[in-house]
Amino acid sequence: MKKTSIALITSILIFSAMFFPVYADEGPLKIVMDDNYPPFVYRSDEGELVGISIDMWRLFEEKTGREVEIHGMDWALAQEMMGTGEYDVIDTMFKNETREKLYDFTVPYANIETSLYFHKNISGINDIESARAFPVATKKGGYSIEIMENKGLENILLYESYEDIVNAAGNGEVVMFVMDDLPAGYFLYRTGLQEEFRHTEPLYSNQFYRAIKKGDTKLLTFINFGFNLMDESEIDEIYEKWQGKSAGISQETERMILLWATGLMSLLLLSFSVSLYSRKQVREKTRKLEAVLIDKKELAERLEAVIDSIPDMMFVLNRDGIFIENMIELEKARSFTGMEFGGKSLEEVFPPGLAKLYRGKLEEFTEKGEPIISENEINEIESKATMNFECSLEEMGLDLQYEIRLAWINEEMILIVIRDITELNVSKKKLYELGIKDSLTGIYNRNYFERVLDRMEKEKGDFAVLVCDVDALKLYNDILGHVSGDEYLKLVAEILKDNLPEGAILARIGGDEFTIVLMDAKLKQLEELKQKIKRDLKKRNDKYAFVPTSLSIGYALRHVDGESVRELYKFADDEMYREKTSHRYTRNNGDISLLTNMLEARNFETEAHARRLEDYCVKIGRMLGFRESTINSIAFLAKFHDIGKIGIRDKILLKPGPLTESEFEEMKKHSEIGYRIANSMPDLEHVADFIHKHHEWFDGSGYPFGLKGEEIPIECRILSVVDAYDAMTSDRPYRKAIGKENAIKELKRCSGTQFDPAIVDLFTALVQSEEA
Repeated sequence: MKKTSIALITSILIFSAMFFPVYADEGPLKIVMDDNYPPFVYRSDEGELVGISIDMWRLFEEKTGREVEIHGMDWALAQEMMGTGEYDVIDTMFKNETREKLYDFTVPYANIETSLYFHKNISGINDIESARAFPVATKKGGYSIEIMENKGLENILLYESYEDIVNAAGNGEVVMFVMDDLPAGYFLYRTGLQEEFRHTEPLYSNQFYRAIKKGDTKLLTFINFGFNLMDESEIDEIYEKWQGKSAGISQETERMILLWATGLMSLLLLSFSVSLYSRKQVREKTRKLEAVLIDKKELAERLEAVIDSIPDMMFVLNRDGIFIENMIELEKARSFTGMEFGGKSLEEVFPPGLAKLYRGKLEEFTEKGEPIISENEINEIESKATMNFECSLEEMGLDLQYEIRLAWINEEMILIVIRDITELNVSKKKLYELGIKDSLTGIYNRNYFERVLDRMEKEKGDFAVLVCDVDALKLYNDILGHVSGDEYLKLVAEILKDNLPEGAILARIGGDEFTIVLMDAKLKQLEELKQKIKRDLKKRNDKYAFVPTSLSIGYALRHVDGESVRELYKFADDEMYREKTSHRYTRNNGDISLLTNMLEARNFETEAHARRLEDYCVKIGRMLGFRESTINSIAFLAKFHDIGKIGIRDKILLKPGPLTESEFEEMKKHSEIGYRIANSMPDLEHVADFIHKHHEWFDGSGYPFGLKGEEIPIECRILSVVDAYDAMTSDRPYRKAIGKENAIKELKRCSGTQFDPAIVDLFTALVQSEEA
């Protein structure tokens, strides 16, 4: 068996060596990968791609002699570009069932664990199911999206990169996210958030692969062979370069060292406090510590340095509430600068209200008495009684909050530590708001709505639920982009807030769904509220809405105490969906008319232009013997091929002069926008692909795919010739028409480059026959 394995491996190596020189001489390998996944790949301060994967591919290039071009981009875009055939290999990829249908994978080269990260102030999170009530962020195109959806998570926030997610967490926009552990650790430490977020046990483990187009066995073998040429020492050197060498200390050892260091520091602080007031008493009480505290002078110097670095204020009081002295420079205290404390009582230093509060807390603390320290158990020092409480300084005219800690020094002395917690309390409030408020609209979120339903289940009364859903939000996003779609959601939230009855609760419970909960409502009131909302919406649409929006609304009322509020909500939701379904049947034709009007309003291409294109395209289709269904498709294409221009800014769309390079790049997006719009509308879905490809050139130099010759649909090749002819023979804001004869000459000049020669000949004959 062993000889057989050796023979098999030898045969593979001989076979690989036979085609290796030939394959190595081919053009450069185009590699694409995520550019935001440290330490495997990320961008340096100079914008260059660096990391483990980059060095591995450079070593591959050195070993095989095959040139490598490495491109990094957002992960979702990298997968999209790989799917279009732009690249030969995609790196930093997990394997799953869907991807195995598209790609062949190399051997794995790294184990990756993925966890759920959550803010330290959120409790009860131990797995992905426990996060269902929260919005959870992750990366576009990531493997984790499928995992989260399978676990029932509905509110998934998608970001372009891991770095964007951590930055959003730092800004308070995100409190929970799913991320691979290696980049999570890197970005959290880089942004200083490592202490602000906790994480669960790994949700899953996966492996990094390099993947190629399905079926390219030759390339797959070459890549595996190239990486097998690398010595283990060379690979280890790359990993040590980017991950560093092990310090040889385990996490458990580090934890024990930290615990011992913390305990020692506590003893040092206590010893120093005692030494300030009674040398004799210090000698008596620290006799048992002399084996540990060898040099008291050195200890005191170190402790002074520690105290100087602490931002907290420290004071010493006696049992009667008289300040003995302060133990830290008052310049650190913005509220107490310039105040005198030494020898004064609480009442002499603070205004009456604060003095009374502090006196009461001091008496409560001293009544407990100082704990007795056992002569035999020195560790009982740590059991000294303490007291914590919070207070504000409003009485002093300051919007500040402090935490105050009292601890015994000896039988007569009490150590007071004062910490400014103003910013901490503000952060806690923001975090609480984030947990119950929708970040986009500012109204309550699904989490708060669920709490309301739980509370209503236990109460009596005629509760009512009204459910509102924005119709065709996907169409708005496709036409104007998601930023404008968000503005529509804000508009709807504003209208609902303006019409919200007193005591009612408004929440956004889904992407385009809002809910109003009313107390002691009547059916008549619910119908009046529904019609009032719709009237207000119509006024806003008439006034300034570029694309009119509409709402589907359903409601339900509880008449019997004990009836399930969640069943009530389901009934209202079903009513809303019935109305939404009727809206769909009445919207289709309206949407087509709406899009036509929008295109005419924002473009110089009139309805007459569309009719001329449709007429010529249909005639050519009939000359080519197209069946009637194809004739209908080319007629729709002629009318709606430029529908994507409604998503282009007027500044560019209506510019009288030539476009700059960046403006032209934006203008080119109209074919993709048009494709998305058509795909979202049943009446245009059959021409969506043609709309996407109608700017391809016959010689392959068009966009967006660079298709060539007969790769371009015949409908697009026909439209390209007819559209160019009509544009040249019509006046435009930035030029005059050039005449039919000159237009035909231009078509012939571009025949074989921009246009299909056969279509040019056919169209030229058609135009000339009409003039005869």
